[in-house]
Amino acid sequence: MWVACAGDDDDDGGEGGEGKGKSNRSGEGSGDGGDDGDEGKGQRRTSSASASSSSGGAFQSAARRHGVLALVSWGVMVPAGVALARFFKRFDPFWFYAHVVAQGLGFLLGVVAVVAGFRLDDDEGPVITHKAIGVAVLVCAFLQVMALLARPAKETKASRYWNWYHHNVGRVAVVLGVANIFYGLSLANERQEWSYVYGIFIGVFAVVYLVLEEWRRRH
Repeated sequence: MWVACAGDDDDDGGEGGEGKGKSNRSGEGSGDGGDDGDEGKGQRRTSSASASSSSGGAFQSAARRHGVLALVSWGVMVPAGVALARFFKRFDPFWFYAHVVAQGLGFLLGVVAVVAGFRLDDDEGPVITHKAIGVAVLVCAFLQVMALLARPAKETKASRYWNWYHHNVGRVAVVLGVANIFYGLSLANERQEWSYVYGIFIGVFAVVYLVLEEWRRRH
């Protein structure tokens, strides 16, 4: 009977061991589930970071396209068109067509630049000021286009007032456009080389303009 009891005790111990084994396996399963949960959270965090990085890169690319369009249009072509009309009138009618082409292309690219700027959907304080100046430049450009359509004959008295209006509105547009390009470069946090390069271009352009203006006054 003692042997039988001992056997029963061994069976009970074996059953207890099996129970502990099941408990351990159950615990291991729970641990694996926890690891899977952590991996899922990590993947979600990685996906969110990737999406944020992708959207930031797309915004930066769109901002650069806007900047390049604005620089080429308001910052280069429009001032060049003004210089053509100012200093090359002796080459008639070349100066007139060159002036119209330069200003026309500058105007079209400028419109695209303004639209691209508004599509950036950035309404911070300094950016609103940048947009307002851009709209002012665009309004001046529209006024210039309307003035071209209403240009009076050279022999009329109105031609004198038209020239005064056309010249001064154009100067305001150029000054605002160039200033807004420098302002936009400072807002974009781009490398300083961009501002330096454009500043050198404007400096050289201003010197050449003054030299030609003096030459024009003497001749």
